[in-house]
This record gives sequence, structure tokens and C-alpha cells, in this order.
Amino acid sequence: MTDTIAARRIWGWYFFDWASQPYNTLLLTFVFAPYVKELVGEGSAAQSAWGYGVGTAGVIIALLAPLLGTIADRTGPRTRLDFIWVFSALYIAGAWGLWWVADPSSFSLWATLILFGIGLIGMEFATIFT
Repeated sequence: MTDTIAARRIWGWYFFDWASQPYNTLLLTFVFAPYVKELVGEGSAAQSAWGYGVGTAGVIIALLAPLLGTIADRTGPRTRLDFIWVFSALYIAGAWGLWWVADPSSFSLWATLILFGIGLIGMEFATIFT
């Protein structure tokens, strides 16, 4: 019985990690960074804005991750699952919102950076609870 539960947990983590990697691989590296550069136009201004946006999300993650890690360590599986759902909702909302703000005719750099940050924060915080 214990082996079955352990195996299910491991497979659950595998699938969670597999599902969350496209955000890092595609959006962070290959899609949105070059897309923002293309729409903003100026290479250094676009890179600077992108860096500040991702950096701000990183600071929020760095400040709150220890607290959330403590909560994850002290709670049971049911509570951790609730946190995973909440942070996954942020993750999905951020990624979904990018679809609407990335239209070149109505592109908003600030909205893009905020929504990308929300998705990145949600993904990282959900990972803490897996």
C-alpha cells in the first residue's frame, strides 16, 4: 500500500513538472522575450523592461518562498493540494491573460509584464507545494 502511494506521488510530480516546463522553456525563453523585443522595437529598452519585469517577479518569489516552504512543510497533503490549486489558478490566469494582451495592435508592455509575472509567481509557488 505504501509503495503504491509513493509511486503515485512520484508520478504526480513527474506530470506536474512536465506540464509546468513549457512556461519556462517557451514563454520565458523562446516566445515572449523575443516577442517583447520585437514589439517594443529598441533592443536595450525591451531587454531592460523584460529584465525588470522578470526580476520583480523573482524578488517576490525570493521573499515569499521561505514562508510558503515552511507552510508546505507543516501542512498535510490535503492542504498542500489546496495551495497547488490556488497557485495553479494564478499560473493559468497569467498565461491566459498573455493571450489577450499580446495582440500587436493593442500591445501593452505593462500588462504583459504584470500578467507574465503573475503566471511565473503562480508556477513557482505551486512548485513549492508539490
